[in-house]
Amino acid sequence: MLAMTATPAAAHILTDSVAACHRLAQKALPLSALDNRIFGEARQLSGLHVPITLDSAQVIRQVAHLPHTPYLTAVAGQQTKCVAIGPAWWGPLTARERLWLVLVGKAGLGHPKTYHLMLRAGENTPSGLFSGLITWWAKKMAYGAILASERQATHWLTRQGGSAVAQHALVTLQSAPHFAHNSWLPSLLAQQQAVR
Repeated sequence: MLAMTATPAAAHILTDSVAACHRLAQKALPLSALDNRIFGEARQLSGLHVPITLDSAQVIRQVAHLPHTPYLTAVAGQQTKCVAIGPAWWGPLTARERLWLVLVGKAGLGHPKTYHLMLRAGENTPSGLFSGLITWWAKKMAYGAILASERQATHWLTRQGGSAVAQHALVTLQSAPHFAHNSWLPSLLAQQQAVR
């Protein structure tokens, strides 16, 4: 009988949502007045009053996130929820584009199955005969959640020109680390279609 084996992940991932959100809050980078204003506006537009932090990639790596993408995560646990964004994706964006990115993270909270899949992927990297199939399926789920989150974020920003803001943010992020050539993210074309 053929069995799929799993190898331990290189880094320890906090699997408990309370511990993950606590770590993100504990290690959060200081916020500017503009950052605080953006986070407040995101809470108001989304109606989701969950903690949002700005954290380094090293800290985001300690919680569930898309592989090779420790720049945005939405911890969608049963006990608690939170969103963290890394400076590498935050820095090059305008204030409106940053608001859209925060809203993408908040919309990601609506996809707990994808979050739990990323937890499992962080704990055990698939290997063996079926690893390619598992990776394909995981990417397909991640693509769907990302596109739905980007679409929802754009909808929340409709009155502020959401589609134009999202389109420009996606183009700007093409030069950010691990965005343009990341196989765990949908293509730029797919993302642009989702936010139209």
